[in-house]
Amino acid sequence: MITYTPETIDTSHISLSSSLEELVERLAENNHDHWARKRIDKGGVTARSGTTTRRSIPILCRTTSYQNRRRNTIGKQSLKCSKQLSR
Repeated sequence: MITYTPETIDTSHISLSSSLEELVERLAENNHDHWARKRIDKGGVTARSGTTTRRSIPILCRTTSYQNRRRNTIGKQSLKCSKQLSR
């Protein structure tokens, strides 16, 4: 059996400016909107509380603060990693 050992890049000492933090948030929202548009174009419908409709997708809605935090964490880590690698 092959053992996988993740090797992460240490970005704990890297900080992002407020303008980069805002960029990460906007990119996350835009990415979600592109995903949602594709789902709608394929016949998905926005989920409404208490309804079940054809191809209803419960998470096809505006991003929640939890979703934004999760996406922003991924985006921030990616930018920090890029900064570290470019040094």
